[in-house]
Amino acid sequence: MRNDIDLKYFKKCLEERLEVITAGQEDLKKETAPVELDQARVGRLS
Repeated sequence: MRNDIDLKYFKKCLEERLEVITAGQEDLKKETAPVELDQARVGRLS
């Protein structure tokens, strides 16, 4: 194994990237959730 590679630095970078990706996936789930059609009003979504 090479000694000149800072494994702690890269591990921290990967963990931060994982948090960003996970948060993005959760936001995407909320954005793509089905909407309910309010049938009392034409053309309105609730």
